[in-house]
Amino acid sequence: MSSWNFTIDDTSPFLTYIPYADGSNSGLTNGWVPWYDTSGFLTKNGNAGVGASYHITSSQNNASVAFEFYGNAVYLYGTTNASYSVIIDGSTSQHTPPSSPDLLFQKTGLDTKTHSVTLSATPNDPAQQFAFDRAVISAPLTDKNAPKESFYDNLDTAHINYSGTWTTPTAAGIPNTSVTHPWHTTKETASATMEIGKGAVGVSLWGMANWGNWVYQVSLDGTNNSYNGSTFFQVPDALLFHQGGLDPTVNHNISIKNVSPGMNLALNSIRVFTVDEGAVPPSSSGFIASPSSSAAASTSKSSSVNAGAVAGGVIGALVLLAGLALIWWCLRRRRRRAADAPENGKTEGYFYNDQLQPYSDGEPSFVSAGNEGAPLSTTTENGTMASPSFTTSLTGLTSTAGPRSEAALSSSSATATATGTDRSGTHGAGGGFGGSEKRRQLVMASLPSPTQSAAELPASPTTTATAPTPGAPVGLAPTDVDRLVELIAQRIDPRQNINAGNRESAGAPPPEYRG
Repeated sequence: MSSWNFTIDDTSPFLTYIPYADGSNSGLTNGWVPWYDTSGFLTKNGNAGVGASYHITSSQNNASVAFEFYGNAVYLYGTTNASYSVIIDGSTSQHTPPSSPDLLFQKTGLDTKTHSVTLSATPNDPAQQFAFDRAVISAPLTDKNAPKESFYDNLDTAHINYSGTWTTPTAAGIPNTSVTHPWHTTKETASATMEIGKGAVGVSLWGMANWGNWVYQVSLDGTNNSYNGSTFFQVPDALLFHQGGLDPTVNHNISIKNVSPGMNLALNSIRVFTVDEGAVPPSSSGFIASPSSSAAASTSKSSSVNAGAVAGGVIGALVLLAGLALIWWCLRRRRRRAADAPENGKTEGYFYNDQLQPYSDGEPSFVSAGNEGAPLSTTTENGTMASPSFTTSLTGLTSTAGPRSEAALSSSSATATATGTDRSGTHGAGGGFGGSEKRRQLVMASLPSPTQSAAELPASPTTTATAPTPGAPVGLAPTDVDRLVELIAQRIDPRQNINAGNRESAGAPPPEYRG
């Protein structure tokens, strides 16, 4: 079955880290510490990291990362020379260092519903290290097409309703290194709300995680969840919230609220994932269709019904006239049978040698989840933490394990010029990630490294969506009505039609159905 894949990066506040998400000044043995493969560990509070990010720990106190997701499969990525455990919906599995380059765990074939996942590092001594990279969640497609991403910039006040005090500052590097664009931020108990119309199957919120941020609350259809946006590193465009499995047949309402007065909350964009079938286009008041458009739809439906009734009456009258003409013709034929008898026993006839063919120009479309590209050149980065020395190197292996969520989106409509940043520092329009995204494999060079065998990697799940073939057009064009009358006349007296020098012979098939 085709699937929709979505990536949750290790920098996302949507993930819950225990004992904390950023212990940059506390050491690896006490909890999780963010690390970037280009800039390394934190050098100053509020600085942005450069390169691919990881959360690393050597803690023997069950450091863990947890989240909930809607779908039927999950993939966890990272690298380690330590043992670890994974709990899904209360069921625990124990694992040793994996043989694949960066796939720590995968679970497919789950029931399509909300699941809870907890990944715990269990090193045996402080010299062992565990690095978490990202999670990929997967859900079956609802209408054979990958959801389309609609990007709503934070300045789009036609769709996003702000209450309370907000400001819109700008700064270099936000939302990414390629584009400088304003964001909405508040220190008050303020909120931002958006109404989502029918057709939506998922929604995500994006904004800055930073030193000085704190707890925020997200409400989706009345269900509240709180998350911690605090980190010593600046993450310019982090995933603040994601929810899949929305019912596309009803409207939804989402809001984000700062519940930590005096601390910061920053919003960059809201992204709604919709399916083609039943999707309602955005209006001036949000994704919900306005009363005027509903009235127009009602009028259109009424007009269609009236037109159908009129067409039915016309066709009925034509059939009645044809019947009367046929009776008249039969009587006339009986009277003239002797005079009209054909020579040599031959009879004139008429026939249809082809049936009307429905018009269709539908072409199948295919959307596949992409694989990661080749890694960058090998470099060496030395850690400067007071904890045990942490030396990493980048290998020349190409990672092909698991799906990539961004490539599974069939299309994206951007309503602003802001762009997103991918894991390699390249940028894509509309906040998306480039299909040629490159990953650099993290390996504990100073420690025993797990065997890396690309042959053992699982096949990348593929998202394939085929567009249904359009049905036959409904109704007859005026030219076809004329042709129908002409054909009836030909049936009444074909010889008369031939003698009159008509443009088509009695034995010619009707023209193809014109859509």
